[in-house]
Amino acid sequence: SSLFAVFAPFWLHRWIWGHRREAQLARLIAKRYPGLGDRLLGVIELQDQKGNADTLSPRLRAAAMEAVGAEAGKRKLGDALPPPKHRRWALVALLLLVGAGAAFTLTPRAGINAFQRWLMPFSATERYTFTMLENPPKYLAVPFGETFGVTLKLASQSEQRPDIGKGRYGLQPEVVAKRSGDEFHFAFPGQQDPGTIVFRIGDIRHETRIEPFQRPVAERVSAVVKAPAYLKIPDKTVELSTGVLGAVEGSEIKITLSTNRPLASAGYGPLKNLDVPASGEPAVEMPAVDGKLVFRDKEATTSAIKVGANPFEIPFVWKDTLGLEGDSEFKVRVDAFKDAAPVSYLQGLDRQKVMLPEETVEFESLVEDDFGVKLSGIEWAGEFTKPTGDTPAKGEMKLAEGAPEERRVNRPVAFSPAALGIAPQKLLLRGFVEGYFP
Repeated sequence: SSLFAVFAPFWLHRWIWGHRREAQLARLIAKRYPGLGDRLLGVIELQDQKGNADTLSPRLRAAAMEAVGAEAGKRKLGDALPPPKHRRWALVALLLLVGAGAAFTLTPRAGINAFQRWLMPFSATERYTFTMLENPPKYLAVPFGETFGVTLKLASQSEQRPDIGKGRYGLQPEVVAKRSGDEFHFAFPGQQDPGTIVFRIGDIRHETRIEPFQRPVAERVSAVVKAPAYLKIPDKTVELSTGVLGAVEGSEIKITLSTNRPLASAGYGPLKNLDVPASGEPAVEMPAVDGKLVFRDKEATTSAIKVGANPFEIPFVWKDTLGLEGDSEFKVRVDAFKDAAPVSYLQGLDRQKVMLPEETVEFESLVEDDFGVKLSGIEWAGEFTKPTGDTPAKGEMKLAEGAPEERRVNRPVAFSPAALGIAPQKLLLRGFVEGYFP
């Protein structure tokens, strides 16, 4: 089809539109034999004239034609033909053939590429270049207003390996990069508007479309805290607006980041211990983590991280689907604390009181725990002030049972020794409380 498209117009012009008529041939002969050419044109006009026997004598016309024919027969009309050009064209064709053969021999890849593009002019075959790049980017998203770099690598089959490459962003000054190994590292100033970088390395010209974007940010950070099993409290979701999380020792946490753009990759760690050891003490090693975030669209969640006795910091990294990385300084601090012991108070009772066994003393028992009160009560222990064979009193009274998340219990108490079968003696009365810590 390519050959037909090239030679068909020439053939049609040569043998149809450009085919010489009788008058044209006569004019061509007139250039070599002027007199004969003029008489031939006259005979051709006589031949085309129309008329009856009264106005045009057929015998005279035939005689004129015979006379001109006889004169033409005496001449070598071949001398009037234009000089032949086939030898010249054959020489040109031979030179072109030799040049093409030399090109195929010296640069076979370039020759084959040119032949393919000539045979299939409308195909997607790219122009062959002696300098070739390995998967150069056609589009890049870059951080808005920040300096960015573009790296171009020479392909292994590149026949030329130039030492210098040039790139121009729009109409800005040209950026020059020297070859390092097989790579060219270009550094461009920060941009705010989209544009195109035109790279020129050797005989190759490559364009990369650039579009600036703001870096992906974490719009929301939350954590699911799973308390130790002994506390018997459900998992809690905590919003980390300040980037700081408090968790009791033995907890497990999972942190979730919600970003403003879909994610392509995300990770975290290694954990950094924030407890500075005293001089001579070994540093506490942080637990190993897999460092991978399970992400879906705009959300990414860590695996379960065990909270030990020391505070630590979790650095996060992520990259969106445009290839832009998030804030490299983003961290979450986890403050670990121990489950504190519960406390008990007896209120409304003098530290020392003298009373009859039948009397009743009233007061309040107040107990607290940082997570949950399991049990509260009072206990007593007796001591005789005079020698006797009786056994001192000893006992306890349960006042209330708490719950895993009941942190404060207040109960009124009415204590009467006689009602409890306690004989007169010195008593030490004490409140007690149990938390859920084993």
